[in-house]
Amino acid sequence: MCRLATDDNLHLVLATDSLALPRPWNQKNLEANPEGFFQFEDTYPYLLRQYLRAHFPRQRLSVSTLSSRGGTFKRTQVFANDLFSWMGAKVVVVHFGIVDCWLRDEQQQLTSPEEFQTAVRDLVVNHTKMGPDILLIVIGILPTNKTMLAKKPKQNEAIAQFNQILRDGLEDQSAVFLDVERTFAHQFDDIIHLDGHHLSKTGHQVYAEAICKTILSGFDLTGKAGSVQTDINALKKRVGNNIKDGEFDTALADVTETLGPAKDEAFATALIGEIEFARGDFKVAFRHLSTAAKHFPTDIGLWKLTALSASRVLPPADALSFLAHAHAINPESCCIALHLIKALSEQELYQQALVVCDRFQSSKTDTSSDDTAHALQSIALMRGQILDRIGSS
Repeated sequence: MCRLATDDNLHLVLATDSLALPRPWNQKNLEANPEGFFQFEDTYPYLLRQYLRAHFPRQRLSVSTLSSRGGTFKRTQVFANDLFSWMGAKVVVVHFGIVDCWLRDEQQQLTSPEEFQTAVRDLVVNHTKMGPDILLIVIGILPTNKTMLAKKPKQNEAIAQFNQILRDGLEDQSAVFLDVERTFAHQFDDIIHLDGHHLSKTGHQVYAEAICKTILSGFDLTGKAGSVQTDINALKKRVGNNIKDGEFDTALADVTETLGPAKDEAFATALIGEIEFARGDFKVAFRHLSTAAKHFPTDIGLWKLTALSASRVLPPADALSFLAHAHAINPESCCIALHLIKALSEQELYQQALVVCDRFQSSKTDTSSDDTAHALQSIALMRGQILDRIGSS
């Protein structure tokens, strides 16, 4: 069991291919394609360190990257001693695979499925033998885009095959598999680079957040590996029950005791914001929620609550600015879009409001959630009202 005392060095080691590295040579096309140009400060290893700093305020935090452009999963065999012994890592992130499975001339691959399976098995064996207390996270392979599929029609089939090898090889093992093929299926176009296999600037932000959440799910910040998610889920359930009973002060005390300054300030801030929102103190709620949202840019539920509190406490112009920002970060959230449409309409910015309405009019948004279905109905209703106002003006 890995212990993480408050004076421990939390050393995160990443073994990756070029997907974790900057791509600054696209600067000449920056205005036309801002997602294709980024420096080291925009990459997920750098962003991950910033996110983790908020969650581990008492630990000495360091992040080391063993990256090689064109690297294959076989690099984990070369790096085995570094990853699981010599570098003293508490967390290891492995991110290879796209180079292995990429279809080249005559559909050839650098790594056969059998060789890939062997490399995955060796990684698990080395982790078990050399560093079983280390939290090992393996990132899957992101499918390519439509442009690349026009050139390589079978590329995503190959990616799916290699991802399945990862799932099978890591199932019931001590490693954690970050299944990007399934987790990010709804936003491939946003997070993949125009070249069809690297990450976009937004992609790096999404990966940093996802890895951060995975790390937090693997540690409790008092030191035991694997128990934090159970603790957090239990806390959320208690807080939810206290909110239903109107016991807001009890909920706040529970959050402070369970996720105090030496443990997890970011989660505590988010929960405090949720409690104050339920209490009706929207000003205090917005202060906490907006602070927490900076640490969780892809947490749509948190951003929805933050957007709702912003619309209640900020002056109209400030609320509009914040809601536009929230919508840019979570463009698929129809609930956030609804508040933005309302704010635009109140400012009589009807054409801009229609643009947002029309985006959801033609999108294939998942309506399995009651909140989502209600928001879509409201957007459709507001669209009709906006058209009426435009027609009568």
